[in-house]
Amino acid sequence: MGRLGPFEPCPEIAVACSGGADSMALTVFAAAWARRRGGRAIGLIVDHGLRVDSAAEASLVRQRLEGLGITAHILRWTGGKPATGIQQAAREARYKLMERWCRRHAILHLAVGHHLEDQAETVLHRTERSSGADGLAGMAPIRETASIRLLRPLLDTPRDRLRGMLRSRRIDWVEDPSNLNPAYARARLRAMAPELAEAGRGPAAVAGEARISAEARQQRDIETADALARFATLYLQGYATLDRRFFAENGPDIARRGLNALLCAIGGRIYPVRSDPLDSLYKTILKQSFTGKRTLSGCLIQVASDHVLIAREAGRISAIAIREGEEILWDRRFRVRVHKRGAAAPLRQFRLAPLDPRLLAEIGCEAALARAKVLPSAVRPSLPALYDRRGLVAVPHLGYGRAARNTASVRADIVFLPVRSASFAVFPVV
Repeated sequence: MGRLGPFEPCPEIAVACSGGADSMALTVFAAAWARRRGGRAIGLIVDHGLRVDSAAEASLVRQRLEGLGITAHILRWTGGKPATGIQQAAREARYKLMERWCRRHAILHLAVGHHLEDQAETVLHRTERSSGADGLAGMAPIRETASIRLLRPLLDTPRDRLRGMLRSRRIDWVEDPSNLNPAYARARLRAMAPELAEAGRGPAAVAGEARISAEARQQRDIETADALARFATLYLQGYATLDRRFFAENGPDIARRGLNALLCAIGGRIYPVRSDPLDSLYKTILKQSFTGKRTLSGCLIQVASDHVLIAREAGRISAIAIREGEEILWDRRFRVRVHKRGAAAPLRQFRLAPLDPRLLAEIGCEAALARAKVLPSAVRPSLPALYDRRGLVAVPHLGYGRAARNTASVRADIVFLPVRSASFAVFPVV
C-alpha cells in the first residue's frame, strides 16, 4: 500500500469484495493496514442479481466481514439486464455503483483484488486480441477517475499466497462458478496455465513483460499529455478543438494517441477507438488540402484549414429520465444534478435529452439565442437540456430556464466530466 500513496491521515479505504478468496484476502489486509494508521477499510459487496442465490450470497459475505470486525455494505444492480455482453455490463455496473458510493461518502480510495495471475491473464488476453502497445502494459496499480483513486495493491502477489493466508486464519470464501466456465476467455486461459508455464509464459514472466511495457507506456503518456496541453482545448459544453499543427509537430504514435484521447472524452467512450478507423481518420487529417466532415466513435469531426473540431454526434445520444434530487452521469460525459425545490414539494421528473436548437427560436429568449450562436453549430444539438410535458424547461449551458414564477422552473448543475478524460495521470509503475 505504501507504494500506492500518498494517503491522508487516518485513511478510509473502500474495498471491492465479492467474497472470493482474492477480494476477501485484500479486505482483511486493507483493514489491518488502515487500522494501524487510525483509519478503517469498508467492504463494498455488489449484488448483480444475475443468479437466484446472489442476494443470499451477498448477505453471507457481509456477515463474514462483520464477523472479522470490518464494516460492509451491499450495493445492488437493479433494473433490466442485457441479453448479451453480460460480463462487460456487470463489470461497468459494478464499478459505477462502487464509485458512486465512494463519492457520496467522501472516500477517495477504492482497492480491488487483482493479483499476479489476473495481470498475466489480462496481458495474454490482450495479446490474443492483437492489442496495441498500451494494452500490453496490463492493469495499472493506480488509476485515477473523476471521483476516486482505483488501487490494485496485489498485482505482484500470487493467488496461492492469498488463499494460503485465508486458510491459515480459517477464513472462508465463496467460489464464483463463472471462473470455471469455458465460455469466458479468462477461464480458458486458466485452464491453459500449465502448458503456458511450460512454454515460459507463466504468470511471473508475463507480468514482468507487462512491467517493461508499462515503463514505455508511461513515457508515451507524458509526451501525449504535453502535446495535448500545447495544441488542444476542451470546452465545458463537451467539445474540443485541436490545432492542426499538432499533427505536424508530433510523431504518428503521439498524434494518434492524442486524437484517440479526445475522441474518447468527447464520445463518452470507456475504451480506446479501434486502430483501423483511427488510422484512417489520422491519415485524412494529415492531408493539408483536406477540409470537411467525418464521423467516428460517436463524434462529429470537422476539419478546417487551421484546426479540427471534435463534437458529440447528437443522434447517438439517448434521452433518460431524471428526478429532482437525483444525480446521474448522462451520456458518459456530463454529471447532472437537479436540485429539489423544497422538502414539502412533490418530486418532479424530467427528460434529459440533447437540445433541439429550433426550440430556442420558438421560446424567444434572446440571451440564450445569443449564447448559442457563439458556439459552433455542430455543438448546439449535443447540449444537455431538460424537458417536461410542456416542452423545454432548462438549458444550463445557455443560461436558460423558465421564469421563476413558473411552477416548472428548475435548477440543475451540469458538469462536463467524461468517464475517460482526454488527459489523465500517466500510467504508473510502482
